[in-house]
Amino acid sequence: MSLLNYNRNKKQDNKSRILIPRDLYRNRFILPIFVIIGCWIITYFIWDNSNTRINNELRLYFEFRVREVNTRIQHRIGSYEQILRGVRGLYVASDNVRRSEFSAFCNSLHLDENYPGIQGLGFSLIIPLDQIKKHIEAIHNEGFPEYKLWPVGNRETYTSIIYLEPFNDRNLRAFGYDMFSEPIRRKAMEWARDSNEVAISGKVVLVQEIGKEVQAGFLLYLPVYKNGVSNISVIERRKNILGWVYSPFRMGDFMEGLFGEYAADLDVEIYDGKIVSAETKMFDSQSPSGKHFQPLRSSRVMKLNGNEWTILVKSTPKLESRIDSTSTRIILIIGISISILLVIIVWLIEKKKMFDKIVEDERNRHEKMVEKTNKELTKLNAEKDKFFSIIAHDLKSPFQGFLGITEQMSDETKEFSQGEFLDYSKLLYKTASEYYKLLENLLEWAQIQNGSINYMPNDVDLTGIVSEGIASVRSVAFQKKIVITNELPEMIGVYADERMIGTVVRNLLSNAVKFTNHGGYIKVSAEETDNNMVIVSITDSGVGMSAELINKLFKMEEKVGREGTDGELSSGLGLLLCKEFVEMHGGKISVESKVNEGSTFSFTISKANKM
Repeated sequence: MSLLNYNRNKKQDNKSRILIPRDLYRNRFILPIFVIIGCWIITYFIWDNSNTRINNELRLYFEFRVREVNTRIQHRIGSYEQILRGVRGLYVASDNVRRSEFSAFCNSLHLDENYPGIQGLGFSLIIPLDQIKKHIEAIHNEGFPEYKLWPVGNRETYTSIIYLEPFNDRNLRAFGYDMFSEPIRRKAMEWARDSNEVAISGKVVLVQEIGKEVQAGFLLYLPVYKNGVSNISVIERRKNILGWVYSPFRMGDFMEGLFGEYAADLDVEIYDGKIVSAETKMFDSQSPSGKHFQPLRSSRVMKLNGNEWTILVKSTPKLESRIDSTSTRIILIIGISISILLVIIVWLIEKKKMFDKIVEDERNRHEKMVEKTNKELTKLNAEKDKFFSIIAHDLKSPFQGFLGITEQMSDETKEFSQGEFLDYSKLLYKTASEYYKLLENLLEWAQIQNGSINYMPNDVDLTGIVSEGIASVRSVAFQKKIVITNELPEMIGVYADERMIGTVVRNLLSNAVKFTNHGGYIKVSAEETDNNMVIVSITDSGVGMSAELINKLFKMEEKVGREGTDGELSSGLGLLLCKEFVEMHGGKISVESKVNEGSTFSFTISKANKM
């Protein structure tokens, strides 16, 4: 007999009537309301924590990419400075560098293949006023009857571009141009002359531009002085200057290919000087149509010889997509789903309590009823007990499992990795759809296994550790005539296990010595970042590595052993140990290298708390 039939019979009997008390009817909704509010609060805090973690990861990744942008620009400029120093070597070795010698040297460099963005290499000669006519006749006699000095006009100093390779196409337009007559170029030429260093000009439009796709440009200058005389003082340099070797650049060509496959991650803008405006803009990697709201921005001033560039970097959707944010949406979906399920379960339990109360009241009021009524109530109670036994078995047990899951989520969310969190989310979805397997799945979930390595961090002096590391390889370096430079401050503190970090430094220095040729150099430097980290870099002038070899480093399954420059053996296990120790400190290790251009190994570590 169902409860509904029982009520109908009682109404027909008119002897008694089942009444549900108002307070009991109302109270059955109170607990479900508190449950859903509590679940939503827990869901919000878990979601907020996950969202904060993702934003922090994105910020750290963006800051790393910003540093990479600045480093790559500086490295590219540095490589071109070395070219100019090589060209100046021609003039140091000879009092009269002929056009054919200059051309042969420049062609040997294969500029188009090896140095992207460079427009050419040239020499600008200073021409005394009383020798202008003689100079023009000499160039005419070389086979250039249309040669002339330009622009025309009276001025104190005259210069002329007499050599410029490759001597074709756009570069022909610059033949005979007096760069000293233009204020921006003259400022850089004067700075180079007085400092005897490479100077970088401000923003200019190159005379090579022909009116199509005009780009902002700049030039590098390096002075050439008379041989055999002193050039120590500024006065001597001004007196003995012969001219400048120089290189013109179109800014767009200079930046092309600099960021590789990740170029679309960032919107990079470069401005001449510290003022950011349309007039000073030299480069913009994104077209105006590709602009959008950019939450991450960085502005840094890059100090250049005789000039400054403002590097403005902004994030793009491509960079933001590299940080997986699906976990936040999954948290919301799972939180809402669990909340609804728990409310249903709690509501059913409360409903059961209400029916228990009703049945109990009815039984007390009718305990003196006739035997037939007692039998009906007995039968009704039996059916009721069976019904709620099913509820207790099929709903209460899974509900207890769900409570255990949510308790574990609230206690251990911060310890979950992203992969573990996704697996955990899939488990919750599976338990909701496959109802009767809930308890079995929950019992099969295991704790994250902890490592047993003896790790004892403390505040230690990084400078001292590096000094000890240098001392450990100094004898081998001395045999190979390798100069090791320690550029760390007098004392820089880090929070680390001294033994482990010492091992890392020694292994990296040992590798640098192994793969650096006789007479090379090794430099150790450190840089403090804004996020309480220290970047330690070990740079050598060694044989370098290919991209294929770099990809194999730090992988246990790859064999990267090779011989050093003196046949030294190397198994590659030292780098694996470095990676393990650095990551145990919460840092990262990386390498930048090119074949025959040396290598830079860098790792990050936390700054000291009190030092």
